[in-house]
Order: sequence, then structure tokens, then C-alpha cells
Amino acid sequence: MPKRAFPARRCNIFKSYLDALSFLTVLRFNTKDFDGRKAVYSFVPVGFTVGLPLWAFYTFAQAYLPQTGMAVITVLYLVLITGALHLDGLADTADGLFSFRDREKMLEIMKDSRIGTMGAVAVVMTLMIKAFSAYSISNPLYLLAIPAYSRFSMVFGFYMFKYARETGTAAAFFGNFPPAVFAQGILLLGISYFFGAYQFVIFNTAFLIFIYLITRLYKNRIGGITGDMLGAMCESSEALLFLVAGCLW
Repeated sequence: MPKRAFPARRCNIFKSYLDALSFLTVLRFNTKDFDGRKAVYSFVPVGFTVGLPLWAFYTFAQAYLPQTGMAVITVLYLVLITGALHLDGLADTADGLFSFRDREKMLEIMKDSRIGTMGAVAVVMTLMIKAFSAYSISNPLYLLAIPAYSRFSMVFGFYMFKYARETGTAAAFFGNFPPAVFAQGILLLGISYFFGAYQFVIFNTAFLIFIYLITRLYKNRIGGITGDMLGAMCESSEALLFLVAGCLW
């Protein structure tokens, strides 16, 4: 009997994952013909990849390390694994959006590599929220899920908005996405189901409220989205979910 083979589809899925991993983390893989649009379909799996070492660390180190040390290591790891890419976007976005200028001026401010007052405040507050919340997290499963949820938040940005600039680093990721791009969210629901019924509802409700508020803000201020604004979505959703997880038992 002839062998059944599915090489093309398997390769496409794996390449999508490697492209997303190479863009969202400091882990680099030489894949031919980088495809940003297809990489978006693997943002949640990459988020789980980022969270897996944190889950393992919390699971096995809780008996040996103080909570303070674990919280610091958690925040430091998240900064290093992303090369502070999303934090940079958060800083630029805060400087632009909270300058309260017109649309074009806000986009110009975001493009400036220098960090302003609002950008510095946003970064410091985000890191503080993560650190203090990580100190209170008792269920290591949250550390697996939160990085995946925060990467998933960016999928909403790609789906709901057009790229706000004519050119840019994130331009290759944009296009008309079908609703199927959200199918990866099923993995998130599957994992968060094991938080417990009450925690499941609170956690996912907080995430959806965040998505509604930040996309409304982006629509009112810019009417589109940039790579920096996507990074801000990732960082701010991650900080919020850390806070929610720290308050749940």
C-alpha cells in the first residue's frame, strides 16, 4: 500500500511556529521566505513556549526558593526571552498616546527611539505589577497560560485594525485575517479550564474586558495600529493577567 504523506501541511505549520518564535523571542531560526501573516496563527503556541520554562521553574523551585526571588527571576526571564521588544513598544505607545496630540504627531512620537516620561512610567509600573503579582501566584499553571494570553491579545490587533503606517517592521504581518485565526484560542480555554470554574470565569472575563478597552482606545486615538501598539497590548495584558492571577487562589 502507498504511504500516506502530509509533508507540505506539516512543514507549513512548523514553519509558521518557527517564524513566530523568531519574531517574538530572542530565539532565532533561519527559515526561508519569512511569512509574517502565517506566523500570526502560531502566536499562542509561542506564548506557551515562553511560559513553559516558567511553569517548570515554579513547579519545582517553590520548595527551595523564597517567593521574592522567584518573582524577580520571573520578570527578568520575561524581559530577556523577548529582548525587551514588547517593553520598547509599550514605552513608545505610552509616549505617543498620552501626549494627547493629533494622530500624525502621536505616530511621529512613537517612532522616536528616545523614551519620554510617560513611556518610562509605563515600563516601571508594568514591571512592578508583574513582580508584586508573581510574588502572590500560587498556581504554576498561570505562568504557563499568561504569556500565551498576552500573545493572543496581539491577534485581536491584527484582526481588527489596519496597519497605521505605510511601511514598518510589523507591516509584513498585516492582511485580511479570517476568523479562523482565533482557533488557537481554544488552547487557552483548555488550559484555563484547569484553573477552576470561578478562576476560569474571572480570568477570561478580565482578558476580554481588556481587549475591548484597549481596542476602543486605539480606534479612538489612532484608527489603526502599529508594531509598538501591538507590543503595548502584549505587555499591558500580561501585567493585568499577572495581577488577576495574583489575586486568585
